[in-house]
Amino acid sequence: MLRGWVVLAMLLTQAVWARPPLSVCAEDQWPPFSFIQANRPAGASLDLVAAAFAAAGWQVQFESGSYTRCMQLVRDGHFDALVDVAQNDERKPQLLWPKQALLILELHLVSSQPRGNAPLGFEAMQHKRVGITLGYEYPNRMLSQPDIHLVESPSELGNFHHLARGDLDFMLLSRGTLATLRDKLTKEERRHIYDWGQIDELPLYLAFSLHTAEGQQAAEAFDQGITTLRKSGRAQQVMDRWKAVP
Repeated sequence: MLRGWVVLAMLLTQAVWARPPLSVCAEDQWPPFSFIQANRPAGASLDLVAAAFAAAGWQVQFESGSYTRCMQLVRDGHFDALVDVAQNDERKPQLLWPKQALLILELHLVSSQPRGNAPLGFEAMQHKRVGITLGYEYPNRMLSQPDIHLVESPSELGNFHHLARGDLDFMLLSRGTLATLRDKLTKEERRHIYDWGQIDELPLYLAFSLHTAEGQQAAEAFDQGITTLRKSGRAQQVMDRWKAVP
């Protein structure tokens, strides 16, 4: 009887690893979460995803590209999933979502002017020029502000330079991204950047293609794996190793 159970366990293990690896597309320009290092996809988000699936007995492989390109390829079914996707009214019906977020960003309102007595919140963006990055998701509360003037750029850094010059009024940036972008400005430009503080949080997910045959099972496996990582403390260890600040 014992031998029979051993054989069954071996067969089940072989069946799990016989499953083709999940193909995951990852942005190539968001260090330290998702970027190219030594010509390979790397970053804290990728390590979290790989470890979560390994804990659940699944394999995963990564390829990198621009966020916009990855999003289109995942929506078309060329990849199984995309790392670091925010869920808003536009994105929600386009993808399959796990229950657990991969990251939770601390969102800061950043301006080209000091705050003074202005209100702290999305309402400050009303009738203002707000820089956004092409293809990225933003909270519904921000997008629904009256007469908000959204100015798209291919990169956050491009709009950050415009903010420093006063060509934009606001940007919405995570705490870690704000620190990273500040380091890329000149000393003079940094003098014209004002952090008004946190106004919201934004969960980022590993979102799955609707065309993925085992999408629901994969989402459940991710939820199981990331929960295990967080309970054990390994998820925080990954973040610490990359010095990653959401």
